[in-house]
Amino acid sequence: MRTSGTSDKPRSPWIADLRWARETQQDRSKQTQAALLDAVEAELGTSTIDALSVNAIAERAGVSVGSVYFHFTNKQALIHAMVDRFVAEWIVTTDDATDPERWVGASFLDVLRGFAEFSLRGMRQAEGVTKARLQLALVDPEIAAQEEKGAMHMVDRVFDLLWARRSEIGRPDPGAGIGYVIDQTIAMTRLRASVPGTRIATDTDATFIDATIESAQAFLQIDARR
Repeated sequence: MRTSGTSDKPRSPWIADLRWARETQQDRSKQTQAALLDAVEAELGTSTIDALSVNAIAERAGVSVGSVYFHFTNKQALIHAMVDRFVAEWIVTTDDATDPERWVGASFLDVLRGFAEFSLRGMRQAEGVTKARLQLALVDPEIAAQEEKGAMHMVDRVFDLLWARRSEIGRPDPGAGIGYVIDQTIAMTRLRASVPGTRIATDTDATFIDATIESAQAFLQIDARR
């Protein structure tokens, strides 16, 4: 379910076939745990962290409340497990999205567009979860560390892809410029996902991404005709 902007299908052919990595569990106990984490994600689509109810999670997962406490000590443990799973899946999906073989023949701006689209898709994988994660990272050091782990993994991988195309950049000190553009794209994407009602949140994805690319192109002095 989307809560901001207007979704468009990805326009970058480089990631059109990308799928979110989620492992299928065979073990019965792990299946129950996965169902509970799925239920937390689903509940956060319509509820807040404070209003999140163990009873509602159990009902949505189709298990007893006792089963919830058998697998997780409390609601906080459930939330931490959900974040851990999200970050692990994010890293696996990021590795697929940033595989150099996927980007053979792509320009600097092609990679940047794919990065912007991938970031949006990651934020929207479960929008309620994204908002909860960003909210909790402000007050929970453990969740903040997990968020940092996932974000830095993506930053490092994307930086390598863009650095390999640094010859397209006209601005002096391309490394600093690439770092700035990556940070700006992440910040703008998070703002779009977490602050509804602003211009950046209500524009279409296409408009948002085009503006991101145009801003980076001008800042880095990239000639798109090359």
